[in-house]
Amino acid sequence: DLGVVNEEIDSTLPDRAIIKFHGSVGVGGSLLLTETDILAMDRTRPRLWKAIRDLFRRRTMVVVGSSLRDPSVVRLLDEADPQTPGYFVAPEFLAPTEAKLCRWNLQCIAADADSFFAELAESIRTQ
Repeated sequence: DLGVVNEEIDSTLPDRAIIKFHGSVGVGGSLLLTETDILAMDRTRPRLWKAIRDLFRRRTMVVVGSSLRDPSVVRLLDEADPQTPGYFVAPEFLAPTEAKLCRWNLQCIAADADSFFAELAESIRTQ
């Protein structure tokens, strides 16, 4: 299982992992359900918080299927201050969204998730 859902990690994440930031229904006790739970994540899951923050700092990030309005994600991105350019995929953007993404070094890609991943897979196959 490549899923990471809680504090049961070392100081770094595996090379390949699906990070279930707010837990998983399949892992008892891992879900963060309330706003209080989510806002306290850096204190209740400090190893996971640090590992994700460090990953955001040094890897190319591709954000798909998120509005980037979740307060814990916003705080995490602010703390990470990503230096490597990344990408935010959404069907459409408003000017304020692009300005907000700039502070996290994210560039906008106008596409739906299915089209984006299909084109990405094709690009990888043809390289």
